[in-house]
Amino acid sequence: MTPFPTSLPFSPFDAFAAALNPVQFALRQQMNGLDQMIYGHQGLSPTELRQLAKAGGRGGGIWVVAPGEGLAYFEDLPEFRAAPGRAVTRFSVAGGGGSDLGAVALARRLADHYGEPVAGIVAGYSARDALGDVMGGVAGLNAANLGLHIHHLARRELEAIEPNPAQVAQTPRAEAREHASLRAASGTLVELLQEPDRTIASVAGHSKGALAISFALDALMLSGDMATLKRVCRIDLLSIGVLLTVPPVIQNLTQVMGEYDAFGGVNSDLSNPHHMVSGAGHHLNTDLPCALDLAAFLRDQQI
Repeated sequence: MTPFPTSLPFSPFDAFAAALNPVQFALRQQMNGLDQMIYGHQGLSPTELRQLAKAGGRGGGIWVVAPGEGLAYFEDLPEFRAAPGRAVTRFSVAGGGGSDLGAVALARRLADHYGEPVAGIVAGYSARDALGDVMGGVAGLNAANLGLHIHHLARRELEAIEPNPAQVAQTPRAEAREHASLRAASGTLVELLQEPDRTIASVAGHSKGALAISFALDALMLSGDMATLKRVCRIDLLSIGVLLTVPPVIQNLTQVMGEYDAFGGVNSDLSNPHHMVSGAGHHLNTDLPCALDLAAFLRDQQI
């Protein structure tokens, strides 16, 4: 069993950050600890762990994770676009605490499976997420997303009666970005999906990360951006630990949940088609009992 640290290495950078903003630092450490439990740090080198210890957990940031070893961080999508080298075609969004560690740990599992780099989008953790946890953890997040979805539907019905002049000239692409911008990871994902010249082979999400994918798809659907949705239908989509209800046009979604996943079950429509992994819970950390072994599932399903 891989030794399980209680926290990421405490660097001079950490000490400086803690002195400047102790509340934010404590929250970041808490989220890192949560993601160590959910995802583990298997496959991450000591050098990579030190690099992640300095990361700020900014939602919408992107880590390009190579198979085996090697990380590159991009603060936002424009910086990611401008990077030289071969374009990345596989993307992921981790859930849990929304930390950089979680984003990289999930992306590394996928990168090792596919034998190619995976771009992990950082979900981030905000005051809204903290409120959602108080409301009931993952279920609170789902309630928030459902509320936003209903809000958008109601707004569209009202605008059909009395259009908003500020949005009359707004394109579906811009409207989709407006919908998704309420969550950084979803906003980043929408912009990636809307790039007509970008090749995307797969997008995977776990827990809150899967909900970010669902939120992005809803944004595209609500905006009427059918051109992007047609491209999305050619992408392999994977939801782990939560069963999503997506627009009917999306038929290319694989969903998997652990048999003992109470967190995901509260947040899911169990009537949706899915794979059930016997003896597994919500976490992907194979150093702990009842883990959902993602690598084994992908091999078994030839995904």
